[in-house]
Amino acid sequence: MSKPAKTYSVWLVLALVQISYCIWHILAKKAMSQGIHPLVIAFYREIMACFCMYTLSYLIDGKFVWSTFRLNHDWKQYLLLGILSFGNTIGFILALYFITPFNASLLHPSIPVFSAIIGVSSGLEIMTLFKGIGILFCAIGAIIVVVWGVTNDETPGGTSGHVIFGNIILIFQCACMGALLVVQKISLNDGCPPATLTARYYSIASILTILTTTCVVREPHKYMIFTSLEPLLAVIYGGTIGVSFVYIAMAWVVRESSPSTAAISLTLQPPFNAILSVIFMGRTSFSIGEIIGGFLITVGLVVTVYGQTIDHHENDVEIENSSNPMFLDSDSHSDSGSFEEYHDQLVEMMPPPPPMRSPHLNQLRSPPRYIRKKSNEEEEARNGTCL
Repeated sequence: MSKPAKTYSVWLVLALVQISYCIWHILAKKAMSQGIHPLVIAFYREIMACFCMYTLSYLIDGKFVWSTFRLNHDWKQYLLLGILSFGNTIGFILALYFITPFNASLLHPSIPVFSAIIGVSSGLEIMTLFKGIGILFCAIGAIIVVVWGVTNDETPGGTSGHVIFGNIILIFQCACMGALLVVQKISLNDGCPPATLTARYYSIASILTILTTTCVVREPHKYMIFTSLEPLLAVIYGGTIGVSFVYIAMAWVVRESSPSTAAISLTLQPPFNAILSVIFMGRTSFSIGEIIGGFLITVGLVVTVYGQTIDHHENDVEIENSSNPMFLDSDSHSDSGSFEEYHDQLVEMMPPPPPMRSPHLNQLRSPPRYIRKKSNEEEEARNGTCL
């Protein structure tokens, strides 16, 4: 697959990921609207997600999740990934209890900012002009949607204090998600498959989530949530699609591209969530701010994809030219000496030709016997004639 085709495949997967994630927002909010504790939903969702991830990892990679785990070398890295995933999971589910799904999707476009800052500062990726412009457009579009769009949603608690507290938790969750995308790039560079990597660190996050839930929610009756359809759908969909597919696909995207590319796709959530709000939440209108912000987010995504295509093309040309001496810069010739010296260096670098071996080579070294005998008689006759 060519690099431009791979770029388009990456963005197609990211679009599916964000649509799947927005559906999970709606289902989780509907389940919590029935009075179910958000941590209990996370409790059951993590159990199902771990089962699905272990199964997918074995089917995709053909081996058990922990079979190649190196304890002395990998434990710190996976512990950090597990803690970041725990902060991302708990932070989002708690924030969703205080704010609406649309409000949550509006702040998620800040994840590319965290991811880009952490990725550039750690040296894992380079901030290009197109990437910076794309992130800027997406961030401005998200801010416009936040300023002009949140008032159209109904807040769950009815007080601005709940909304502010929920947004603070959500900012913490965005920072954890941005750092998670960057840190997992290290393990992916070491050769760990995306499905195995995701199953490993999410197992640690699930253990932390289960322990936290059992410590906070101690009433046994609060765990009896499967009396209606909404909680059952939220847990099943959240464990299979909302977590397993989303996180494994995001890890694959990070391996194939970069953390900031995976993070910038989160700016698709506001328009997708707005459409789903019309379908499932009964929303009937949109503000001018949401329209303008969605347009700027779309422009940012187009600029980013175009920039990645240009970067891939330039890298291919540089690799092709560097392997061909005819495309070497003339400055490199002058630095190393004259053209004759450069030619001599190329000749020295070339391997010597193989020796010629012929089965008749030994026979040609000396003439046959009858030729030698005839030549000796002629020599004696000439000597006799001269005498």
